[in-house]
Amino acid sequence: MKTFRKFASVIGHYPLKISKKELGSLRKTALALEQTDDQGLAWSKKNYRSGYTSYASCDRLFEVSTAFERLKKILDKQINHYLKACDLFEWDTLQITHLWVNVMYPGARHAMHVHPQSVVSGTVYLDVPAGGAPIRFEDPRSGLFQCSPMRPIFHEIQPRTGDVILFESWMRHEVPEQQGDLAQRPRISASFNSFFVKNGAI
Repeated sequence: MKTFRKFASVIGHYPLKISKKELGSLRKTALALEQTDDQGLAWSKKNYRSGYTSYASCDRLFEVSTAFERLKKILDKQINHYLKACDLFEWDTLQITHLWVNVMYPGARHAMHVHPQSVVSGTVYLDVPAGGAPIRFEDPRSGLFQCSPMRPIFHEIQPRTGDVILFESWMRHEVPEQQGDLAQRPRISASFNSFFVKNGAI
């Protein structure tokens, strides 16, 4: 008898290949943006309890920050290494189209969601304090098991500062509530989406 394992979902978990100084510059830029982004702060106050995101105000940070411009170039290469590991789209190239920051204080969370109009998405973790919230992925088959025996339908990854996590954008995922107290450093990350590039144009 032969058995086959098919239709696997692949998640990439890598160290970000930049210096501590560069990582610190990204973190500093994210925190400075939180202090000056009035539009993002207003949106976050209404939609993102106990957190800040530039998603609704400045989601192409590589166009306004040299630190994030360099990060984009590094991530573009890492995304295409991920595609090769997945045996996906070897005839195309992906490039980041949107990149934004998230700052999570105790009580903040991201509800389960996907990233539409994107092929591969991911997150870079700029600062994860002790006990920082994980990222949780849902088994895409979870609504189809019918009479199948019980099994785990979630997979959690506990990121560390300097990690990159990549996944196909259709994968449902969430960030559970950030624990801790107000004296604790916030959990700071930068999330991104990517799309196909042909002849130098997205």
